[in-house]
Amino acid sequence: MANILLISHYFGCTGAPASLLRHAVYLKNAGHNIDVWSLGGGVLIEQYQKAGFSPIIIQKDYYHIEKAWHNSKTKYDLIVCNTTDTYQCVEVLSKKNVPLVWFIRETALVDEYMQTNKAFAKCFSTYYNLYTISNYALKTICKYNKNVRVINNSVADTFKGFTEFKENLRFGYIGSIIPIKGVDVLLKAFSKVLDEGFDVSLALAGGIDDYAGNLQKMYQKYPQMKWLGEVRGRDKENFFDAIDVLVVPSIDEPGALTLLEGAMKGKILITTENVGSNYVVADQQSGFIVQTNNENAIFQAIKALMAKNKDELRAMQELSRERYLQYGQPQREREGVLKMLADNITNPPKARCVMPYFLLQAKNIAQKLFYERNENKRKYRFLGIPLLSFKKEHIRICGIKIYLKGKKSHENH
Repeated sequence: MANILLISHYFGCTGAPASLLRHAVYLKNAGHNIDVWSLGGGVLIEQYQKAGFSPIIIQKDYYHIEKAWHNSKTKYDLIVCNTTDTYQCVEVLSKKNVPLVWFIRETALVDEYMQTNKAFAKCFSTYYNLYTISNYALKTICKYNKNVRVINNSVADTFKGFTEFKENLRFGYIGSIIPIKGVDVLLKAFSKVLDEGFDVSLALAGGIDDYAGNLQKMYQKYPQMKWLGEVRGRDKENFFDAIDVLVVPSIDEPGALTLLEGAMKGKILITTENVGSNYVVADQQSGFIVQTNNENAIFQAIKALMAKNKDELRAMQELSRERYLQYGQPQREREGVLKMLADNITNPPKARCVMPYFLLQAKNIAQKLFYERNENKRKYRFLGIPLLSFKKEHIRICGIKIYLKGKKSHENH
C-alpha cells in the first residue's frame, strides 16, 4: 500500500481535473492512500468529496507549496502533478527525494509557455519523468523533452442502446465554446449545409459567454441551430439521446473526452486531425477525421452522411461503439495508471539543492518588499535585484547580505 499525493491546478468542470479524479479512484480502489491538493477551487471539488477524498486548496506560489509540504504529516511514496500549471509544485517537490510524475495534458499551452515562461521552460525541458494523454500530445512534448510516456484517456460506459433515427439527421456539439474548439468553423460549414436546403439540425451544448453570444447572434437566422447552454447530468444524457452525429472540430485538443463519450454512446463522429483521441474514429467507416480548421472539409463530411441510408448510418454507429470498447474503456486507463505507479515508486528524481524552509519564508518576505507599483499599467514589477544567492559565509536576499556565521552585521548592496 502506497501513500500518493495528487496535485491538480484547479477543480473547474474541465477534462484535466476530471481525469485526475479517475486516476485517484483507480489508485484508491487498488488499496492505496490518496491525498489531493489543488492550486484553485471549482465545482468538481464536490465530486472529489463524494468519491471519498478530502482535497486541500493551497496558494499557487513557491512559499505556500513548500509550507504545505512542511506541514504535511504523511510520508509520500509518489507525487503526481497534473497539467502544465502545476510547474511550481514540480520545482519545489522534485527536491524532496520522492518519485514525482508530471502529467501534461496540453499542447498549445506547452508551446506558449516554452516561449513566454522562463521558469516553466527550464523545469519542463529538463524534467526526467513526464506523462501525457495521446500520441498527438507526445509529438508536441518531444520537441522539448523526450522523457515522456503515454496513458490514453477513458470514459465510463453508460451506454443504454442506440437511439432511433428521425426524419432529419441530427448533429451535436458539446464542450466549451471558445476559439480553439473550432465551433466557428463548424457553424460556417453547417450554415452552408442549411443554405443548400438539407434537412438537418445542430444542437450546441456549452456555456454562453461573450464569444459564444456573438456566434449565436451571427447565426440567429437559422432556427435549426439550437443553443442549449451548459448541460450536466440528466440534461447531458438528453443531449446525447437527441443526436445522431457528434462533431468535435477542435483546432488543438490533446485528449477530447467528448469524442470518447460520443463513441461510447454509439454516435457517428466527425473530428479533426488535431484531436488527440481521434484514434477512436475509424476514418470513413465510423466517422470522419478531417483537415483542421477547414470548414469545407466538415461541409463535405456532413454531405457524405446525408447521402447514406439509415442502415448504413446504423452500421457506422455500431462500429463507433465497437471502437470505444476497444480503445476507450476505463480498464485500459486503469492498467496504465497502475503501471505508472509500479514503474515510478522506486524512481525518485535526481537530488537537487533543497532550499531550507526558513529561507523560503525570508524569500517570500523579501519578494513582497522589493516590488513597486507601476500606476500606468496597474501591475507590480520586480526591481531587478537578484533575489537570492548563496556564499560559503553568507546568503544574499534581494541585495541584503546575511552572514551565516561570525559577524552579525549585514550591509546593503
